[in-house]
Amino acid sequence: MAKEEKQTEEILNKEKKSSSMKLPIMIGFIAGILIINAGIIYLLFTLLISPTLTTQDTSDSENSQTEIQQENTFETEFDESHKPIFKETGRITTNPKNSDRFVVVNLGIEFKSKEKLEELEPALLAKIRGTINSTFANMTIDEIHSQRDSLNIIFQNNLKPIFQKEKKLISEVIIQEFIIQ
Repeated sequence: MAKEEKQTEEILNKEKKSSSMKLPIMIGFIAGILIINAGIIYLLFTLLISPTLTTQDTSDSENSQTEIQQENTFETEFDESHKPIFKETGRITTNPKNSDRFVVVNLGIEFKSKEKLEELEPALLAKIRGTINSTFANMTIDEIHSQRDSLNIIFQNNLKPIFQKEKKLISEVIIQEFIIQ
């Protein structure tokens, strides 16, 4: 019986030694796998994903640079001989977003044109009115009140592409009349 107890003790001691030896090996093995995975992910990112991001960034910056150059060349087409023209849009009445109230606005627009104009062309005036209507349609009454001081800049930025298509350079938008009822 004593022999059997010694044998079981020896077996338990051997298992403890072998299991305590297995734990550091397992930890090292798992750490090695994690390091290898991190290296593979880094290589994949630098080789596959990073070049596509940099090419998109450079193409975006090139596009914005060409747009700026086009705007600058467009603006330089108008020299001192092109006197500014000031025209009114007349009253524009529209409903703001989610409201039963309405807004009345009359804008004065100062711009330069290569041709002399007595009146705003009906097509241009329709585009201006449509842009102003859609601007107010996308704003609530609270947004209109909070952005009241910057509405002329918002209108100018929204109208700029329309005037550029018509070969006119918009220089200022003035709110002559503004009513919310």
